Amino acid sequence: MAFALRIYASVTFAGPGDGWGLFVDIDQLKVVNENTGTEYKQSKVFGDQIVYQFALDESFSFLLFATENMNEGGLAE
Repeated sequence: MAFALRIYASVTFAGPGDGWGLFVDIDQLKVVNENTGTEYKQSKVFGDQIVYQFALDESFSFLLFATENMNEGGLAE
């Protein structure tokens, strides 16, 4: 089986420079039987990431981050 990934919305709320940032991602995953073309149940995938970035000098920066992913899915019938 092949997995097809459809991205419905991906919004970034961060800019360059020092400080806090937030990334939110909402996707949908669909399982398709490659041989028959049968589509099975879809799965929803949600993720977020909180980041803090600060400059070490003019050429380098340091990034701390925390990530969370939430998924909902079902087995093929």
